[in-house]
This record gives sequence, C-alpha cells and structure tokens, in this order.
Amino acid sequence: MNTSPEIVGAVLEAMASYSYRETMPLYLDTVLKGQYMSDAESRRIVDIIVDGISIDAAWIYIDTLANRYPANFSEILNQGSNAFSSKHESTKKKVDIILKSYKSEFT
Repeated sequence: MNTSPEIVGAVLEAMASYSYRETMPLYLDTVLKGQYMSDAESRRIVDIIVDGISIDAAWIYIDTLANRYPANFSEILNQGSNAFSSKHESTKKKVDIILKSYKSEFT
C-alpha cells in the first residue's frame, strides 16, 4: 500500500524528466540515427517526427476520469455502431461530475 503518493509522484516525475532529457536524445542520436540509419534523409525524417510530437495530458488522464472515455469511442467506430451521441452524453455527465469534485478539492 502506498502511504506517500506525493513522494511516488515526485520520483516518477523525476524519472520521466531524466528520461526525456538524457535517455531519449542518446537513443535517438546514437542508436536510432547512428547504428540503424545510414543516410542523411532518414535521419532528417526522424528529427521531423520527433519535433512534431506533442501529448495532450487530457488523453492520458481522461481514462481514469471516465471509464476509458477515448477507448469507448474507438470501440463504437470499430463495431460500426451509431451509438456515438448517446455514449458521449452519458460519459460527458460522468466526466463533468468528476471534474467538479476535483475542482472543489483544489479551490
């Protein structure tokens, strides 16, 4: 049982930061672009891809908020269902309630 979530969060954040600043550039330059690519064009493409990466935190945390909110819509589309609107409305209500409870905790 975790009795210190703040410490665990701080350690995980430090590990992620280190990985982003130290490990990722080393992997990209030494391994990916150094050992596995021989032409300059391929290396340039890797740089373009990496420079264009962005992550929306909402997509990371929304699963914990609303019972797999994004995945529900992917499943609906894959099944060929037309229940998108009703699923969105029911899930939106859950998300709103959860966000209001978080807001009241932090204000």
